[in-house]
Amino acid sequence: MVYSRTQQLVLCALVLVASAAGVAAQFGEAVLKPGNDGSTSCDAWLRQDGIYKTCDCIPGMTYNSTGTSSSNWCVPCSTPYYCSGGGAANPLATPSSCPDGLVTISAGAKSETQCYTAGGFGRSTTLLSNGTAVVVSVLCPVGTYNSGGNTAGCQQCGPGLTTTAAGSTSISHDGFTTAGTGSNSSAQCDRVMPGYFIVNATYAAPCPLGSYQGSEGTVYSCNSCPFGYITRDDGAGGNAECLAPPGWELKEGAAVITECEPGFYKEGWNKNPCLTCGIGLTTLKNGSVSVDQCRIKPGWGIKTFVPLEAEMCNNSRYGDPEPRPVVASARCVPCTINLFTLDVLTGNATTTGYISEQDCITKPGWGLEISGIVAMCQEGLFNEGFNRQPCRECDAGFTSVETGSDSPTACVVRSGWSVDAKSGLPKPCDAGTFGTGGTAENVGGSCTACPTGFSTQKDESVAAEECSVCAAGYGGVNCTACGHNTYSTGGQAEGTECMPCAVGSVSARKAIDSAHCLAAMVDADNDYFPLSDDSHWTDDGSKNSVACSESCRTNTLCAMYRFTNGQGSPKCQLLLEVDSGSRIIAFKADRGADYALYKVSETLTVGVQVSDAGSVTPKACMAACTSSGACELVSMAAANLPDTAGPCVLYGSQLEPEWTGMYHIQGSRLYTDSLISA
Repeated sequence: MVYSRTQQLVLCALVLVASAAGVAAQFGEAVLKPGNDGSTSCDAWLRQDGIYKTCDCIPGMTYNSTGTSSSNWCVPCSTPYYCSGGGAANPLATPSSCPDGLVTISAGAKSETQCYTAGGFGRSTTLLSNGTAVVVSVLCPVGTYNSGGNTAGCQQCGPGLTTTAAGSTSISHDGFTTAGTGSNSSAQCDRVMPGYFIVNATYAAPCPLGSYQGSEGTVYSCNSCPFGYITRDDGAGGNAECLAPPGWELKEGAAVITECEPGFYKEGWNKNPCLTCGIGLTTLKNGSVSVDQCRIKPGWGIKTFVPLEAEMCNNSRYGDPEPRPVVASARCVPCTINLFTLDVLTGNATTTGYISEQDCITKPGWGLEISGIVAMCQEGLFNEGFNRQPCRECDAGFTSVETGSDSPTACVVRSGWSVDAKSGLPKPCDAGTFGTGGTAENVGGSCTACPTGFSTQKDESVAAEECSVCAAGYGGVNCTACGHNTYSTGGQAEGTECMPCAVGSVSARKAIDSAHCLAAMVDADNDYFPLSDDSHWTDDGSKNSVACSESCRTNTLCAMYRFTNGQGSPKCQLLLEVDSGSRIIAFKADRGADYALYKVSETLTVGVQVSDAGSVTPKACMAACTSSGACELVSMAAANLPDTAGPCVLYGSQLEPEWTGMYHIQGSRLYTDSLISA
């Protein structure tokens, strides 16, 4: 049977043997397979339909009904179409149209992705989740353009430029128009529309804000709006578009528009005057554009809404320190009970209104407590008023004697205090004294000492009954003075005995703490104190230094000792006090806190001289030794005690390999003890 060319292209059934190689066809390539009629030629696309093998046009080609052979049965797809190739659903490979606004620009286009923009259209591509690309176009809106033949979107005109209509194909369309329809050349774009002016041959700009141009023609400038009016947008096409913006007005007789003053507003673009907010109302700044910007003045509160009106906050009421919105809650607030505004307390009206709760103040003699309660000042307190303070105590040491006091002059010295005669300032009565407080006749009061040996347990005692404990340095029945080698810190109940010093330490009478207990035996800084006459040493039978020291410590006449163990023959010698001696030697105790006094012969020198302090009192003589690191004892005439000036010499110890020595401190011989009365 003989087939026509059409039948040969559409059917072209090929019977393939089972061992035939797989299909290797690619777009644009010829596929060669043996046909059922023995032919081996298929210059199109081999299709597999399950029964027959059919030759189809490949993508980019469409069926040519006038073809004379397999070499020209398929021809390239022509513009503006694309051909996706033949198949069972489209055996003739019919060309497909691009989406609106898109065209192909060369023959042989294979798919929609080869559709490019037409002039005045822009293109975009969206990739679906299944991988399919969807191409769409959009007519370029006013202000954009696309010359076509590309895959770009619409391009934005340059600054100050626009197009005369949608679908512009060239940037030269900006702002220009032609004298009529049917223009076929850009050279005919020599006129501007209302709202534009010509800048150069290819560029027209919109009239800037505050100007307008109302005609279509060859215009090179715009007209300025009168009175400072401005336009809402560029490109105004007439004087009617010259307006006062929101918050501005043209006052009668004015040359230019101005902002609405505080308390006024104007809505919208128009030529209306500004409107008042109402009595007691203001705005936060000039140029308010809405009644919603009206605020209640500081120190005012809303009175009525129709008409909108506020009232001044006075007569023990207050408003807000800042302008506030017009709401029902924005009223004047009454002060707390027993608090008043200044106009009420003074009788002088306010001209501005009160702005805060802080303007609610107390009257004299009353106070505002931390709890918020307002109450009259009680005894011991006062307040001048006209403030928000609590009643305050009189100055330290003072109190008031009446309620409702409104001045510090109502204060007298309080119980347990007195006014110092020298400074004129109040001070608390020290422990051991008490004060009953001041009176109108004796504002300063006085402090009274407790009986000897007794004290109070604290400062600021107010009655004699508080003198109920022993004073420091006193103890036992009737709080008598502590004896030698004991102490009392005070504050103990009557009958409590004084505490003994630690073993090996001593104290003067009336010692007030353990720090006044001093070591009984003190080492010489070097080895021992030499005597100018060794005959004043008294031999003791002690065989070692410890026994020698103890022998001196237990002897009330022993001032010091020296001990040697030379060549295995121990010797202990004591220097004993001479009751008839006219010279005093005083040993430094506790680095000079006190001195132990002994009488010796007038001619005896003890120690190595450090310096001569000259003629000074015993107290000054001992002070000179205290300040000298080398001095360990002083020598002075017994007649100078207790406080007469006379010669004073400072002495120290010396190094001696054979001898060691210590001096003896006894409570009954301490200088401070000699000054204590019984």
